Amino acid sequence: MDAPSVALSSDTLQPTARARFSLSLAPSSDTAAAMEAVRRHVEAQKPFGAEVRFLPGGRTEGFAVDSSSGAARLRLSAMEEAWGVPAVCMGVGGSIPAVEILNTLYPQAEILITGAEDPDSRAHGANESIHLGDFENAIVAEALLLARLDQPDQQDPASGV
Repeated sequence: MDAPSVALSSDTLQPTARARFSLSLAPSSDTAAAMEAVRRHVEAQKPFGAEVRFLPGGRTEGFAVDSSSGAARLRLSAMEEAWGVPAVCMGVGGSIPAVEILNTLYPQAEILITGAEDPDSRAHGANESIHLGDFENAIVAEALLLARLDQPDQQDPASGV
């Protein structure tokens, strides 16, 4: 946001202010409809007759991993072994722009998205962190997955993985 901070502000009118924001939408969302809804909302906000302009940025479609695929099942098994508890699939990170681009360019590739986050990780925040034990488990799970993908007897013949 381009506007004076509260600490540096004064009791004067500002001639302009700008803001940029982004939305993370579920893979099944209609991004064009979402952009249009945001545009209508922003343009309806005209305090004291201010001029409001909406300049849409780029957008990409969300992505959802097929957690029943052979590679995904191997990944879940590796995660369960590394953490010592059953792995859980959850819908996080599906709006990473590069993922849907890669999926479009390489539709035959299986894409697995993983991340080690604890409740206090504050992902994408200024003070983002990761618990070192979770990071170690993520590295072990990745190594187990790569080893299993390299073993023909571990591969899933139904999916070609």
